[in-house]
Amino acid sequence: MPFHDNRPMIRSGKKHKSAAGRDRTARPWIFASIAMTLVLVGLLVWHLVYSFNLLTSLKEREFVMERCSWQLLLHAETMKMAALIGASSGDLNWETTYRETRPELNALLEKIPELTPSSKVDRLTNEIRQHLVVTHNLEKQAFDLVSRGRKKEAFNLLSGWPYTKNQLAFSDKTQELVDLIHTRLERKTSFNLTRAALLIALICLGVLVFSWTIALKMWRAESREKQAAEQALRRSENYYRAIFETSGSAMLIIEADTTISRVNSNFEKLSGYCRQALEGRKSWPEFVHCDDVTWMKEIHDLRRKNPDAATRQYECRFIDRGGRMYNLLVAIDMIAETSRSIASCIDITGRKQEEKQREKLQARLLQSRKMESVGRLAGGVAHDFNNMLAIINGYAEMTIDMLDPETLPYANIREIYNAGKRSEDIVRQLLAFARKQTIAPVEMDLNEAVSGLLKMLQRLIGENIELVWRPGDNLWPVRIDPSQLTQIMANLAINARDAIADVGQLTIETKNVVVDEDNGKEKEGPAAGQYVMLAVTDNGCGMEKEVQDNLFEPFFTTKETGEGTGLGLSTIYGIVRQHNGLINVTSQPGRGTTFTICLPRCKDPQTGPETPVQCEASLPAGSETILMVEDEAAILQVGREMLESLGYKVLTAEKPEEALALFREYEGTIDLLITDVIMPEMNGRDLATSLSACSAGLRVLFMSGYTADVIAVHGVPDQGVQFMQKPFSIQDLALKVRGALGQQNPRDSH
Repeated sequence: MPFHDNRPMIRSGKKHKSAAGRDRTARPWIFASIAMTLVLVGLLVWHLVYSFNLLTSLKEREFVMERCSWQLLLHAETMKMAALIGASSGDLNWETTYRETRPELNALLEKIPELTPSSKVDRLTNEIRQHLVVTHNLEKQAFDLVSRGRKKEAFNLLSGWPYTKNQLAFSDKTQELVDLIHTRLERKTSFNLTRAALLIALICLGVLVFSWTIALKMWRAESREKQAAEQALRRSENYYRAIFETSGSAMLIIEADTTISRVNSNFEKLSGYCRQALEGRKSWPEFVHCDDVTWMKEIHDLRRKNPDAATRQYECRFIDRGGRMYNLLVAIDMIAETSRSIASCIDITGRKQEEKQREKLQARLLQSRKMESVGRLAGGVAHDFNNMLAIINGYAEMTIDMLDPETLPYANIREIYNAGKRSEDIVRQLLAFARKQTIAPVEMDLNEAVSGLLKMLQRLIGENIELVWRPGDNLWPVRIDPSQLTQIMANLAINARDAIADVGQLTIETKNVVVDEDNGKEKEGPAAGQYVMLAVTDNGCGMEKEVQDNLFEPFFTTKETGEGTGLGLSTIYGIVRQHNGLINVTSQPGRGTTFTICLPRCKDPQTGPETPVQCEASLPAGSETILMVEDEAAILQVGREMLESLGYKVLTAEKPEEALALFREYEGTIDLLITDVIMPEMNGRDLATSLSACSAGLRVLFMSGYTADVIAVHGVPDQGVQFMQKPFSIQDLALKVRGALGQQNPRDSH
């Protein structure tokens, strides 16, 4: 079936150029030829009527002429007989008859040339007049003889040869005139009729030949133009058909009642139906999601009432034969001079999924930046707070050693010291969230580590909650700080206990997880690689979506006032991120919660840090010289007093430049440098490097409220670097100092 037979494509609404030419040339000539033919038929009819009238007129004229000619002969004979009778009888009454007849004869002779003018007729008429004159003269002579009584002579004169000869000649001429009149009348009638018929026939033939010749030429030109127009239309239809069929998008033509009248092969593939099952059998709303049908029909109706007001592009959800749903971008418009619409559909499902994924990634990025900002804020606050706690706890600890335990001041100072230590725990959690606390990760088997914590976890959650342990097989090793792993498990267990109202179950499981590139992009999870998963699941009350979005923010809690600090999960988040892992939560109200932690597989086993020196009963002391550099004057003062109480000789400086000058001017040997990491003008690492260049045997002990990048890589201190976290107690200081003095400076080997 040709493409344009019953399924017209988009037309411009304008006629083809050749078709327009046909309207201006061929059709008017055809109409003119038909009109001329009608006119000529009218002329023929008129000619027939005219010929009939002419014949009738000629018949009447012939009758008049014949009457005139025969009257002429009759009068001539009458006059002759009257003359003879009068001459023989001598009666003069014949003159009266003659006189009465003669005017009629003269009138007839005058009338005949008017009725049939001709030179021969004129000649015969003149000859007849001459004979009448001769006859008149002879009869006049006879009349004179009769009047003189000479009747016999008069009779002889009228019956004699001259008179008889003249009368015979008169009769012959009169007869000839009558015959001539009859002949001329017949010829004239025949000639007039023939000439009129020929003239009209020639005119009609000429007009018909001319008009129908032009009409034939125009018809041939019209046929050629029609063929050219049909060829152009066929080429145009083939052109549009090729576009329609080979278009990269799914295309369809929609009738006014939403019936699909034509589709291309791409729409067949998209819908899952063959062309025969679609065209004329299916309607467009059948493939549209039920939530989109109403507004699409409104646009469909508006497009037919006011095409300019209707949108020409929109997105909708498309459902194919198998029930799969796609997101389509539909471009649709009316076909000119019809009530049909043509639509082009592009599958944007992948793009929509990418947009959703991009939105999720953007939300994760914003959340990560938010947590990072909060972490920086928490780290800065913790650093400053640590400095204050170092002063408070340091003086409180030294004051306790000076007081009698039985006195009231001792109890008060003890409470101050205990509050300071609890504050240290809060600051330590903030630093863990900010990922700025010093960690000592070791390679471990997560199954063994968690198994060692099960008894402690069971005591935390209570006997009413069943603890289920599901260790994975052949678990890969991971690197994590053991104390922080304990902190993670304890916080998650406590949260599970609080989420379970009465009896319940807490499940802990581990297993190896491999994340490929596709899964890493499609889901909110870790980057591609090998991980060890630690999942903690409870069947408690669960959480709403709004709670999950803010779950890892510091100080966010759903517990009553005074029942929680809101730092537990934020601390876990910081610890996991500090170990390059990822934590995710899945929860539904009334169906429990699952915390999933993914830690990267350890592929380069390393030996763990040395076991720290255990605290002895008495504080280790010494007599070495120590240079302490701290930009906070109060911390510098309390540190000096602690070191001096332990027997050390202490030199102090608030600025790096002051420490450099003091080191150069001091005449003795400085055994240990205790310096803050973050200081104005110069950091602690640069200061230690400068002083070590002057004294190869100088030992260094760094201290800070958090670990900075100048002495840590990914939060792990360089091997051999001695570090002391602020705030510190006198016991911590004594152990760290002896540890630093007991080790050789690692730079001695450089």
